[in-house]
Amino acid sequence: MNGFRWSKAEKIIAKEAFNNAYQRECNNIIKEIKEYKLKNPEDIWSLSKMLKEREKEINNIYDYRYSQLIFIFGILIKRGFLSIDELDGLSGDKIEQIKKLMSL
Repeated sequence: MNGFRWSKAEKIIAKEAFNNAYQRECNNIIKEIKEYKLKNPEDIWSLSKMLKEREKEINNIYDYRYSQLIFIFGILIKRGFLSIDELDGLSGDKIEQIKKLMSL
């Protein structure tokens, strides 16, 4: 997977898709926080734990290295934060590999 070459145009498409997915995921977390019901002190720590877990998860997923992007895009599409249509303009072999990863 890491043997792909990225054209300048593909790099622009990839960066925009990556940033859009990241923004959507952050917006989703903000929505979760707003819906979180804090009624007692334990709820504070529960929220803190959830945020730490989400931070770790996001830091593990959002790795903008070209050698990782095909895998990351597959994950982001499966998680609902990215659409395959947003990757229009990437080479056919990259799209094919992303689709294979989506089916796992």
